[in-house]
Amino acid sequence: MALSVLHGGCGFPFLGKSTYDYLCGVPLSSINVSKDEVPNVEARVLLDKIDTAGDSNALRAICMEHVDLIIDAGFNKPINSLELSNKEELTKTIKIHYTLLRSKAELDQLTRGLSILEQLRQLFEDVYYSLAGSSERQKEEAMYMLFIDFLNSCETNCESNIGLEKILSFFTGTETIPALGFECTASLRFSDSLMHPTASMCALQLTLPTQYHDDESALKKKYDIWHTESWWIWT
Repeated sequence: MALSVLHGGCGFPFLGKSTYDYLCGVPLSSINVSKDEVPNVEARVLLDKIDTAGDSNALRAICMEHVDLIIDAGFNKPINSLELSNKEELTKTIKIHYTLLRSKAELDQLTRGLSILEQLRQLFEDVYYSLAGSSERQKEEAMYMLFIDFLNSCETNCESNIGLEKILSFFTGTETIPALGFECTASLRFSDSLMHPTASMCALQLTLPTQYHDDESALKKKYDIWHTESWWIWT
């Protein structure tokens, strides 16, 4: 998903506004979840009944009827002492739980994947290619695409034991981006004489090899080597 967005693909039109807000970092306490966004049918029915409660006794009776849903949502006030003034807090708790908190681990994983890949790509503001149309430029563009594929495999972590944090640490010395950013701009360069990628932490410079760009089997072997930690070489 992250690569799709970074390459100009569509966003997430299938997500509700509250889910979008959560992915963008809006605090849960500030997110307004609409009833229509709640995916759980039984929870939506409960919300409809709570809306129609005209007095405290009716509200308590409704809550007792659906006590399992309310407990699952994490609402911790005693049902037998509920008042109409608690309706807003109760409905918000139910909406937040069944829309966001039930899938919080998955949403957090998606957020981390989008965030770190976006930041990692944005670090390379300067990409130094050879002249357009040259044979070196073709090699460099091929190696760049291979590197993007490698980032993608690290993001999913399906085939590689190297996470994006390790790549960031390799050429910056830290696994996280400082709040105020780095003092200098990261750059990406290419070389046809290298066997493995190299990095300069002081200059925030990553150099990728290009010599195997025209040999598919060699590229595959090179890619396999990238799935171990042995290819990281510092300069």
